[in-house]
Amino acid sequence: INIVWENFCDKDVRIFEKQRFRFGLIATEIPTDHTFNWLPDDPWLTRRRCFDRIAPRAAFIWSMMNEPMNLYRQWAPAGLLEMGFSERMLDDVFLEEPEFDFGFYGLSISPYRGQMLETLKAHCTIPTPTRFLKGRELNKFIASFRVGLCLKHMPNWPVSSPCRVSRLLHAKRGAAAEYVPI
Repeated sequence: INIVWENFCDKDVRIFEKQRFRFGLIATEIPTDHTFNWLPDDPWLTRRRCFDRIAPRAAFIWSMMNEPMNLYRQWAPAGLLEMGFSERMLDDVFLEEPEFDFGFYGLSISPYRGQMLETLKAHCTIPTPTRFLKGRELNKFIASFRVGLCLKHMPNWPVSSPCRVSRLLHAKRGAAAEYVPI
């Protein structure tokens, strides 16, 4: 069976509609209205629209958060995928000495995140990528700092990013996170 991390776009819908194969999804977001995580613009609207078309074909959905489990069950059997750790998954790039104390990456720099980063940059250097990074490229970026910042999208944001926290832990990096209720 194929295990697929959700982060779908229109070309993915075409692939899933054209090809017949068995798969399960790892879901990293909270479905809200017609988007994920209460975010009213793209890429979130596209991700959710495409997810809604692909999810009904899934054999299962593993959520990285407990809260949306009942929502995911409308498409397929759902279960909680708790964060884990394995030395065998470590990229050797994480053995390099970090250049920076802190770093931040995310799909978008919201006004709130931008303000937080500007405030912190008055006291330390914080690299942020200029584009979406994935795979080894993201690992190299994470390897460049000692502590990853986990910033909320907005002041009342209810959830931290399970993917970011998990990546930082696998990179053997610290995580400085704002409090969130979920």
